[in-house]
Amino acid sequence: MIIQKILFPKEECCSENLMYFRDTENIDGEKNQVVINKGESLSLETYFNAFSVGKWKKYTKISNLEIRMEIKGEVEIKVEHAIGKKNDDKMYVARTPKEKEKAMSVTWEDAGFKMERSGDEYILTVDTLYDEGIVYPVITAVSDDVVFLGGSYETIIDESKLNSIDIAYCICTFKREKELTRNVNKILDSIINNPENPLYDHAEVYISDNGHTLTNDMFSSDKIHLFENKNYGGAGGFTRTMIESVFYRTGKKFTHVILMDDDIDFDEEVLVRTYKLLQLVKDEYKEAYVGGAMMELEERYMQFEYGAKWKGLHLNSFNHEWDVRLRKSVATNDEFNPVNYTGWWYCCIPTSTITENNLPVPMFIHYDDIEYGQRNSSPDVILLNGICVWHPYGENKQPISMNYYDERNIMIAMSGSGFREDTAHIIDHLSRIVTRDVMRYKYEAAQNCFKGFEDFYKGPEYFMNLNPEDNHKELCSNNYKFEDPDGIDLSKMRSKRYEEYPKFIPQLELLCHLLPSFKKLQVVSEIDIGYGFFAKNIYFYDRGKQKGYMLTRDIKKTIACLKEYRRLVKMIREDDGKIMDRWEEAKKEYTSLQFWEKYLGLK
Repeated sequence: MIIQKILFPKEECCSENLMYFRDTENIDGEKNQVVINKGESLSLETYFNAFSVGKWKKYTKISNLEIRMEIKGEVEIKVEHAIGKKNDDKMYVARTPKEKEKAMSVTWEDAGFKMERSGDEYILTVDTLYDEGIVYPVITAVSDDVVFLGGSYETIIDESKLNSIDIAYCICTFKREKELTRNVNKILDSIINNPENPLYDHAEVYISDNGHTLTNDMFSSDKIHLFENKNYGGAGGFTRTMIESVFYRTGKKFTHVILMDDDIDFDEEVLVRTYKLLQLVKDEYKEAYVGGAMMELEERYMQFEYGAKWKGLHLNSFNHEWDVRLRKSVATNDEFNPVNYTGWWYCCIPTSTITENNLPVPMFIHYDDIEYGQRNSSPDVILLNGICVWHPYGENKQPISMNYYDERNIMIAMSGSGFREDTAHIIDHLSRIVTRDVMRYKYEAAQNCFKGFEDFYKGPEYFMNLNPEDNHKELCSNNYKFEDPDGIDLSKMRSKRYEEYPKFIPQLELLCHLLPSFKKLQVVSEIDIGYGFFAKNIYFYDRGKQKGYMLTRDIKKTIACLKEYRRLVKMIREDDGKIMDRWEEAKKEYTSLQFWEKYLGLK
């Protein structure tokens, strides 16, 4: 049984050779072949083509492993085993991918194996299924013009032991017709209309059209289900697809749903790898989530997140900003991390956990995946090298309306989660957020933050009667407008992605803000953590959009924000956690199917 095909780079998906093969440059992705010159080697110690042996052993029923390869010419072959560990103390202060690589330690050893050859086919039977780490072959050319033509990792297993798997791919979309059409057609061409694919007749697509811009004749297949939905955000859209695929489904039931963002890009083989994993997963992990790493669309070798851990006001994105082309990154990325949720850009959820009393919170957007994930992530979240999607990553493009959702929703998520923070920590969090926004001259962003806290403290009764679409329109009315950088000297921009900025000390930053301006303009980019001290204006530039927006220092607005901050601090202290008890009790209602049917206007 093939459990992982060896992949080749392809222009339409990912052309980063070092994510597929190492130690040679003679790679032809179109022909699916690699030429190895005499005396040279080809290593599969890469993100897509190494095998995560420790995780396959822990989570699945496999008891043996074979590597099959097609190679023309005479070669010598060995199999290596690598285990990577990260030094968390050094990783904490590392900024660049190279610095992060220095915080990794990897041990390599030769793995025992037996080899059979039949013509151009090589079959390697690996002696040991290791408890951790990765295994991969290294091929050295003995003759001239050796050609590697692909292969796969396989296991021998009784098919009666395989789990029966049927998947609903669930997509929430809002006016992204181009991206949605591309991704659905990928699934149609590679799976639904392809009898050769293992997923054939085991997958369908459910789409929530929040923007009301799609038509039923866009996709000519009875396995593409399209539903016009209220624009109640990602939470509303994804929950609608859950309801339609799990509760309203007639006929054969799905075992899993995979939530996918509409604007991602992915290799179709990722869907097959997920399916093979689910077929083989052990009984004790049948309710485990399977997550996909988020890779950056603009720099496809850069990993944004490989699972995360949320606890109260603290969020740890694992292996953030790792360059997975680097050799040490491959084995170290596969290290087990204490993950308790994975993002809904690609998240596989067993339908057995989606019950009439266990649906997401109607948060509109942001923290909906975090709250639902940590609520249901037992027994584990499974992540594997090579299961990933590429997602757009922006520097300064997040609209300030998100400040409202971030602050309101993190408080909702804490209620009933077991991760409650005390009053002092909540006030400290508010202080840092407000100081950050004021220092960036983002006074409107600070006001949205205040509104998020205030709406939370109005209680769940107010929340459940709030029209989310109207509320979102009001929040978006203050979003900053991106314009062309006419007259802006971008050469003076602080544009290094990992530039070292001064340590953020709220009291000191606020004092600097009250001092006179000594320069007219500060231009900033990237992750927007450089503060324009003593500048009258700050221009925030987004390289993806090639546009930006200008903000101006305003002492009156600063004072207004400080007054509002003092009022909220007083309110938080007087409440002292009582409102969270009400939210915890109310969650039982607004995570129910009965609530969601009324909320979305379903029959």
